[in-house]
Amino acid sequence: MLVILIDAEEDFDWGAAFSRANTSVRSIGEQWRAHRIFERYAITATYLVDYPVAVSPDATAVLREFLVSGQCEIGTQLHPWVTPPFDEELTPRNSYAGNLSPALERAKLGRLTRLINDRFDLAPQVYRAGRYGLGPSTLGILGELGYVVDTSVWPLADLRRFGGPDYSDLDATPFWTGAHGDIFELPVTRGFVGALRDRAPSFFPYLSGEMGERLKLAGFARRLGLAEQITLSPEGGTLEERIALTRTMLASGRKIFTYSYHSSSLVPGNTPFVRTQGDLDNFLAETDAYFGFFRDEVGGTFMTATTLRDKLIAARKTGEAAPARAASQHGEGPQRAHAS
Repeated sequence: MLVILIDAEEDFDWGAAFSRANTSVRSIGEQWRAHRIFERYAITATYLVDYPVAVSPDATAVLREFLVSGQCEIGTQLHPWVTPPFDEELTPRNSYAGNLSPALERAKLGRLTRLINDRFDLAPQVYRAGRYGLGPSTLGILGELGYVVDTSVWPLADLRRFGGPDYSDLDATPFWTGAHGDIFELPVTRGFVGALRDRAPSFFPYLSGEMGERLKLAGFARRLGLAEQITLSPEGGTLEERIALTRTMLASGRKIFTYSYHSSSLVPGNTPFVRTQGDLDNFLAETDAYFGFFRDEVGGTFMTATTLRDKLIAARKTGEAAPARAASQHGEGPQRAHAS
């Protein structure tokens, strides 16, 4: 099962300082390029909409057209630096919403949720924290606001040196979390390929850490075929690597995958992954090819995160799924209970 998640957000320079003035959403008007591919595979994608997109009449008109025709669902993504109220200092640490005070995180997410409800006439149910910035209060806030799926976990990554959370002890396996175990956590699909892939989680953090980056140790491991970390996304890596990751995960019993990218990548020059028209052509061609591989070679199906959650709940009620096994993670953060 493959879930397609799109971070629907403003266009901004990823290498520049965070700015409240970055509110252009021109790239939303270019999403039709991807939808030509989605239509061939009967894919319903989920747009995780942030404040600059939700507040733009032009951008919401584009997404409403996809929504009404059944080509997408609408979720939420919180970029705190462009989401009012602006009561926090503009710093890299505060770009992770989970680092804000619970009251301010709730105020920002509540305001964005109400705006999406107003613009799209629906209650969004799927959430992603911008920069994967879950915090100790986030899940409780999601429950209060009616969200049932979170997609904020960036597996196998320790973001603490950037001011973010630590996901190094979590892999890409979905799980149930929240105070009542009813929020479905659907992590980004990331994992390892290579001769030492099973042992890579124990040593790869040292290769990809600050010192490892300076010494380019991860590159050595990749070239030697020992271990390579791959994200299931057209942003970075190659089609062959994404296929290799999928086959490796399938062989280990994984059945649930996500395919993620940023809406801004559909305009050359916005992201590091698409700098030229040639890059964009390759981005779209490899996306098409991957969907064809997933459907035709491995017999995969496409569904939304909410549909997947509903199917898992139904399976759990009929005894077809393993019972939840919760284990505390970071403070009030995610709790692991396998859903596959």
